[in-house]
Amino acid sequence: MEAQLSITGKPVGLIAFAAKQTIKGVAYKILKAAGRKRLPHAFIAKMKTGHIGVFERSGSDRLPIEERKFITMPSVWQNKKIMAVVHKVINTELVKEWQANWDYYWGQANK
Repeated sequence: MEAQLSITGKPVGLIAFAAKQTIKGVAYKILKAAGRKRLPHAFIAKMKTGHIGVFERSGSDRLPIEERKFITMPSVWQNKKIMAVVHKVINTELVKEWQANWDYYWGQANK
């Protein structure tokens, strides 16, 4: 028996999460219940291409800058450390669960 799972997509920029420039950095809101979070050294900028995003400087100079993005399921699945744990759980727990269900339903069918 074999199963396959395909996940596609890419991280989403923090600008999509109601990002607002404040005196103390950039405030954004991912979940309504969680309230707003703040990146103290971030700023909102419009690039020459017209792209607007939330950025932070990655060095002590003005450049380079990096856009801040929110992690998504596809980016989680691309992480090798996370996938190692997922594979371990699948190969142990999922197999045990499948076997237990098989035994239960096979036993029901033979009564």
